[in-house]
Amino acid sequence: MSRKGENIYKRKDGRWEGRYIKGKKPDGKPRYGYVYSGTYGGTRQKLLPLKILHSKPENKRLYCGQFGDYLLSYLLELRAGGSIKPSTYGNYHRIVYLHIIPALGGKPMHKLSEQDIRNFLTLLKAKNLGGATIRGVFRLLSTVVSKAVSHGAMENNICAKITLPKTQKKKVSALSFEAQKALERAALGGKNGAAVILALYTGMRIGEICALRWEDVSLANGTVYVAQTLQRMQLYNGEKSRTSLHFGRPKTASSQRVIPLPECVIKYLKALKPADGSRFVITCMDGLAEPRVVQYRFQSLLKKAGIEHVNFHALRHTFATRCIELGMDITTLSQLLGHSSVKLTLDTYTDSVISHKKAAMRELDKLALFKQAS
Repeated sequence: MSRKGENIYKRKDGRWEGRYIKGKKPDGKPRYGYVYSGTYGGTRQKLLPLKILHSKPENKRLYCGQFGDYLLSYLLELRAGGSIKPSTYGNYHRIVYLHIIPALGGKPMHKLSEQDIRNFLTLLKAKNLGGATIRGVFRLLSTVVSKAVSHGAMENNICAKITLPKTQKKKVSALSFEAQKALERAALGGKNGAAVILALYTGMRIGEICALRWEDVSLANGTVYVAQTLQRMQLYNGEKSRTSLHFGRPKTASSQRVIPLPECVIKYLKALKPADGSRFVITCMDGLAEPRVVQYRFQSLLKKAGIEHVNFHALRHTFATRCIELGMDITTLSQLLGHSSVKLTLDTYTDSVISHKKAAMRELDKLALFKQAS
């Protein structure tokens, strides 16, 4: 039986067969082409480009199939080309299947209009999605439409005239000095606090900490090399979604970096390093500890420290805030955080930087000669 009208069937011999219309017979009836694979997903991957190719009438190039098929073909092309990180592909997949296909996937692509896109954005807002999420969905949708226009599959870029309102950037949350000390005491009081200590004193992201291997730590030189990150991603295997752990490159090229360690952290890691040669710094049942395990442990430590719920990422912000309070220059901080630019660091920590500058100006004010003379 066909799945969701896709003309994909499971044969008696166990193979999956996909059928597409590749032309017409002299009597006007459709002439079919066929593809085969041992899996439903493999058949679908072969079938989609052919459906798109043969859906274009001879007298024009517009794609007359469903927009959902074009989207899936776009995803498959990205995945096969290997031009994007697996984590980025996973995010695109989630956007396509969770938001775009349910609303626009069944519409004929050549009939999509600007109003359809505006109605779609209204629908996203009605879901109470955040501004950043809506912008991400629209950005991907706009990219696909632009590509379709450049390939002649659509006449007009129906996204070109649509602009989204600017979103208010969330303020950076950081722990107070007192809350940080309470959390440190809780972390040092048990065996599951290493990730918290590393985040507070290196500014590493949770995925970078989970992926950290002892071979990346030089206790002799007092440095940590951030070489990779660990994420649990939602992937699509052709039939259903599943999650899997994935090691990948850090967030940006700048995120691959060397971080000098404070002396207190060097001593802490020396005491932490096991004699059995375990590979990862943060472990769970003698194996690696994935981000959600670290999050569970973190919430437990927050409760122990008497601190209200905050996200683990707040520890990275706390590290940056303490560095600014201690007078670290913004370029050095940007490099330690692995930001792609100093501007990103300034934009993220504007309030902290301004507060630090005001404190410096108050000290300068004390030295003013004309003030003393008056």
